[in-house]
Amino acid sequence: MKDEEWYTPIEEIEGKVERVRECFRSGRTGSIAWRKGQLKALKKLLQEKEEEICAAIRSDLGHQNDVFCYVGELNTVLSEIDLFLAQLDQWAATRTVSNDFPANIQFPVSSHIRPMPRGTVLIVGAWNFPLNLCLAPLVAALGAGCTALLKPSEVSSAVAEVIGHLLPLYLLDPDAVQVVQGGPLQARTLWTDYRWDAICYTGSTAVGKLVAQAAAVHLTPTLLEMGGKNPVIVDGDVSLKLAAQRIIFGKCFNAGQFCVSPDYILVINNDNDGNQTRTKELIQELKGTLEQFFGPDPQRSPDLSRIVSERHVKRLANLLQGDDTIQILHGGSFDVSAKFVEPTLLTATVKSKCMQEEIFGPILPILSVPSVSDAVRLSHQIKPNPLACYIFSHSSQVQTQIIQTLPAGAVGINDTVKYASNPHLPFGGIGSSGLGNYHGKFGFDFFSHSLAIHHSSFAFGPYHPMDGTLYPPYNSKLQIWLMTKGGQYISTALGLYKHSTWFQWFLAFLPFVVWLLMVHNPALLQTLCDLNITMVIQTIQA
Repeated sequence: MKDEEWYTPIEEIEGKVERVRECFRSGRTGSIAWRKGQLKALKKLLQEKEEEICAAIRSDLGHQNDVFCYVGELNTVLSEIDLFLAQLDQWAATRTVSNDFPANIQFPVSSHIRPMPRGTVLIVGAWNFPLNLCLAPLVAALGAGCTALLKPSEVSSAVAEVIGHLLPLYLLDPDAVQVVQGGPLQARTLWTDYRWDAICYTGSTAVGKLVAQAAAVHLTPTLLEMGGKNPVIVDGDVSLKLAAQRIIFGKCFNAGQFCVSPDYILVINNDNDGNQTRTKELIQELKGTLEQFFGPDPQRSPDLSRIVSERHVKRLANLLQGDDTIQILHGGSFDVSAKFVEPTLLTATVKSKCMQEEIFGPILPILSVPSVSDAVRLSHQIKPNPLACYIFSHSSQVQTQIIQTLPAGAVGINDTVKYASNPHLPFGGIGSSGLGNYHGKFGFDFFSHSLAIHHSSFAFGPYHPMDGTLYPPYNSKLQIWLMTKGGQYISTALGLYKHSTWFQWFLAFLPFVVWLLMVHNPALLQTLCDLNITMVIQTIQA
């Protein structure tokens, strides 16, 4: 199908944007019942149309079975929906917080934090997980009470069309979500020509920078998930067989087209003879695991996905050709027309082509290092701030050393990639690998604004006993003391019963009584002002 036949015309985008804005302005999205209704409708869509969705995913990414469709796409989004339905009442509830001086001087007072929806948001998905990376952020946006405009990736066109077709049929409020189909022109129009209350973007770092620049014009909050070169550091005390299985699973899931996929391995060899025994042993286990998972001819395996396009096959093939710094140990074949790249093991150096960019395919470079410190140093040299870092070690000291010295969006200990499917963990990068995070409560928080509410009582009208203390002129010694050191002491007393309304009322009357006594007894006022308040407090505390 030609692009112009299913892309959204540029002139129609404004109407879609205005439709979701009007829906938010109506105020109905603030209702918890409304939010849950949309999430339940989305869940119904995924359950009733799972066959149609899986067929689209297979078409786009060349999967020959539905394991990926469920593990990487449907089940992950359904888990996200279930978590929101279970926790939304608690997450969206107004929380009462304490009051410290001077906010509490005109007690009784109360302070609260109320999560409020940010507004109308833009969600730009990616082609490697075309359902998940559109709908998981959408779940968070709807759960927070936002309306959204979705821009699925045009590369995964079958899933994009399914999303655009099914969402209006299932959502209880179709005005809350609109879909714009298209390529770079439509995407660029969305983030440059319109003002959003938040933007969630998944994709390359280069494009992510363009999104951030466009968002900065309006100071729009952005969530950027951009990936990176994720190191696997293998220490000398782990089972290499188990490590190999978990590394290969993470590397070959979706043919390595996964932002948290292991990008390269650093094997720590502590032997002094320079034989790199540990590296050789791991390579043998990796080879055995590849044959165990995909057989002697991986191209015939129904469990190995295809590369998304011929262009990406050529890009990956280029990493294996014309580079004398690498040595291919296993695999290395490719078929452009079949969009197939064989899982490949190779040794490399930091100057190799495959070490200059995120691989995003089933190619796994292996490097040897003499120590943990060298592994950390080399990771920084290759590309700092990865989206994920995977540590295979039983030593808590080694684990802590790497975590503290190698900043990453996430850390997997003795495993790879699986953390990304846990909706209770934040998902996002750091530095060049991303900005902000989502999944579960973290997504709710991103799409929400924490509204501060401070409520002072009018119970005393114009006769509040502390009004004369708070407002200028400050010409009384007692007034000055109350506004300085005395205020700190009062704040401490209030803090003992920070959520107790009756205690605040008691304190509200106390200064009034003291004020009456002092007005009718100036000598007492002078005596109190001349006292060393600090000594009195210390005596009472003692």
